[in-house]
Amino acid sequence: MAVMDEKFKSAAFFLITAVLVALLVGAHYRIEKLEGELERYAGQREEITRFVWAEYGADVYAAINHFMETRPDVAEKLGENVEIKVDYIVHGRFGASYDLREQLFWVYYDEFRNTRYEDVVYVKLIAHYPSNWSVARGFPWVEYKVNHTTHQVIGVTGTTAQFALMSHFSYEKRQEILRELGIENATTECSSTFALIRADGSWVDIELNCAENGKSLCWFTIGWVEEKSGKLERVVVTKPFEGSCGKEREDTALQLREELMGDSFEVPPDIAEKLLNLTGGTVYEWTAGD
Repeated sequence: MAVMDEKFKSAAFFLITAVLVALLVGAHYRIEKLEGELERYAGQREEITRFVWAEYGADVYAAINHFMETRPDVAEKLGENVEIKVDYIVHGRFGASYDLREQLFWVYYDEFRNTRYEDVVYVKLIAHYPSNWSVARGFPWVEYKVNHTTHQVIGVTGTTAQFALMSHFSYEKRQEILRELGIENATTECSSTFALIRADGSWVDIELNCAENGKSLCWFTIGWVEEKSGKLERVVVTKPFEGSCGKEREDTALQLREELMGDSFEVPPDIAEKLLNLTGGTVYEWTAGD
């Protein structure tokens, strides 16, 4: 019986060894195949990156040079150890996001994107420290529209203007304004874009804000952003009026749009002035240089 046990153990050992060897060989083959696929994929990304640079490199460098020319204040503040690079490119339904570490592009396709401006390339920039790849603080959110034929920068996008206005309000400044409006320690706050238009070389971003704490009030925050540079030029906060978050805010916005724009809902270029007259003036004003 002991001899049979030994034979069984020996056979089992060889069987297990054979299975393990087969598994290892299979795994090695799969790893080699995967490595081959990864190498091929990496090669494709390098090829795609070469294509993106060949097609859009002039647009990217036009955006970077434009930033350096129009925002020397930011460039000087960041210092010499910071590099300005492309973050992403969008052209029609094609998009490419840049990986700073690998220095390669990831590409994607958005079939639902509006392609009305076929000759416009959107270039967003980012600043980083090449020594450790960390993003540089103090660099504004900035996206440019670039003419793909002439490689001339048209100006910043409306989204850039909205970020410029948003970044103006630190937590402390916002609390100070809420106190001016008569709402301290608000329990609920909400906001939405009421209008975003271009007028006289600037983006005008109008945000409808509301807050609640016992009483409910709404007001407008209006920012003027220079279209060429993306610099915030002026900010006003209007006097408050009755209103609240939720459906009531939507109804208020709809009523004001009908009153100011009529049935066409076409935004008049002087809408900011009309809102100031309608609300009775301002509780906060700021101009670049203050």
